[in-house]
Amino acid sequence: YKTTSENTVTTIRYKSNGSVMPLLTTLPHQRNSENGVSTFASGIDTVRGKSQFLVANSIQYTTKIPSSELILSKPKISDFFKNEILNRYVDKDADSISVSGMSYDGGKELYRLANLAMVAHQSMSPRADELTAKLKSELTNWLTYTSGEKDKFFYYDKEIKGLVAAEPQYGSDSFNDHHFHYGYFIYAAAVLGHYDTDFVSDYGAAVSIIGKDIADEGGDLFPRLRTYDAYEGHSW
Repeated sequence: YKTTSENTVTTIRYKSNGSVMPLLTTLPHQRNSENGVSTFASGIDTVRGKSQFLVANSIQYTTKIPSSELILSKPKISDFFKNEILNRYVDKDADSISVSGMSYDGGKELYRLANLAMVAHQSMSPRADELTAKLKSELTNWLTYTSGEKDKFFYYDKEIKGLVAAEPQYGSDSFNDHHFHYGYFIYAAAVLGHYDTDFVSDYGAAVSIIGKDIADEGGDLFPRLRTYDAYEGHSW
């Protein structure tokens, strides 16, 4: 992988016996770069689109990195009514969010709270700072451990080499679906970091470790990529 601020270039290399190169097949998202020595018009219909055969010992493709600007779309109505209507819903939802101590439900509620905080800031809601503070309190709780706690913390499993969020749900303690369970936590932390740079300084390293659980380059603590499929371009 080679990553810039705009693109990620992925190269998949294949080894074969002898000097004869293998016959490979590429998916549509892999055909935006020069890949092989010889290509063939024929291919296979797949759920990803039409594949294409080629003779090569590597596949290389470029993926554009989407913008990370934290702006939500708003209805095309006047600023007065836009903020008035949004703030009414902010007030309603702000009082109803309770972050569970379960790993999946809690992550979803952090994601919801982060989005609500963004809406509150963009609509100039008087509750924007309150929601940001609540998000910080909840995330800080999850990223720290106090003796005797039974939920809202992460621990390291030495046997499987990864993080488990307590209390686990849906097999997450057996490392099922971490890439989207923990994605909620990473997303919420990114939103909070946009408004609170002290949080980044204090807990950015902890959030990065959660990211490494999902897709690390490999090392002593985590396996390389874990559930990420470089050929398909996503995790399973």
